[in-house]
Amino acid sequence: MPFGLRAIVASHRSVVNSSVASGRHFSAILDRIVPEDPSQTRFRIDTSARGLETRLLVESMVRRTPVPVSTTDVIVGHRALIDDLPFQLEPFRKTTEQLQPRVLIADAVGLGAKTSLRSGVMLSELQRRGRANRVLAVVPRHILDQVQHEMWCRFAFPLVRLDSDGIQRLRQRIPAGRNPFTYYNRAIISIDTLKEPRQSCIAITSRRCDGMSCGSTNRTNW
Repeated sequence: MPFGLRAIVASHRSVVNSSVASGRHFSAILDRIVPEDPSQTRFRIDTSARGLETRLLVESMVRRTPVPVSTTDVIVGHRALIDDLPFQLEPFRKTTEQLQPRVLIADAVGLGAKTSLRSGVMLSELQRRGRANRVLAVVPRHILDQVQHEMWCRFAFPLVRLDSDGIQRLRQRIPAGRNPFTYYNRAIISIDTLKEPRQSCIAITSRRCDGMSCGSTNRTNW
């Protein structure tokens, strides 16, 4: 250690996906290590209106606890801000039949069937099972705001807009050389962004995703 300083290093090992062990190291010089004693836990009365804090805590814990992947029942999709129609659940049911789901949702122009709603149901269900932590949505530029708004308002599924301006603003905040598409787990971009210089394409393709949603378009020139 520099300047003759001695540090206490605490090691922590955890198991990820029940098979891969990962280690964490903490330095007493950089971090303040405080041991937690469960016997010193103190409870307090929730004085918020109608127990709002407790309800939010319980709800967040339930949302963070994945359900088994083998579960084929609809858990959260039917509770979204949409009409509960059977055909909107079909894409999700197709994903339960595949180990690595690949689903094409295609409709004729003008039917108003809202492929984005069915994609939202599918992504929200995969998220509930812990299979949609990293998502990249690619849509035409003219519906970028619409899809982003619908995914959040209807399914509480946040997507960060990373168009050309958004990427430039993000580059000013992150370390130089870091891939901006790895900074956010869930992002939405336009198809035009894929056509930009090779540097942007490499940054996008080098990002590993759990799910990728491509929005509808009538004609795409590559």
